[in-house]
Amino acid sequence: MFISIIIFLLLAGLFFSIRAIVLRRNVGCGIMGIVGILLIIAAPFILLYILATPPSGAYRDLYEEVIGLPYPASAKIIKKDGASIHFSDYNYMAIIKIDTADYQKALQKMQSGNFSRDTTIWHIHSFVEKAGLDPTHFTRAFYTSGNHAKVVGFHRNGQLIFVRKYRY
Repeated sequence: MFISIIIFLLLAGLFFSIRAIVLRRNVGCGIMGIVGILLIIAAPFILLYILATPPSGAYRDLYEEVIGLPYPASAKIIKKDGASIHFSDYNYMAIIKIDTADYQKALQKMQSGNFSRDTTIWHIHSFVEKAGLDPTHFTRAFYTSGNHAKVVGFHRNGQLIFVRKYRY
């Protein structure tokens, strides 16, 4: 959908620019020329913004993809961050608060999966601290390595889950 908006802006900008030339006006003169130039200049910046920011449902999908369970109705995103880097690399992470029953389901799912276990979560200390939490309180961590790494951390309070997916 966003790509079609960008294409529309570029085509509209080209139309107004060509119209200004055909009507023997300079491209920079007149309202049509200015509108055309502004649309052509704005379109790439809008496209870059769209490519760099995650879509609105990305963190809901992140939970489902990393943990492998449907997004719980009790879930509330406490902190989120992420972006695409160089259009192929990405780093998305979120801290999600859920009720204790959903927390236990997610923990059991991770324990039964083929994730590696560790007691620390790497490279997230500043993110967790910005959420007002102590990184050492995420006592159970699961991860996969490789091109599309996934990390899940469970807070000791029984309600907070950290999920992350990245590729570098």
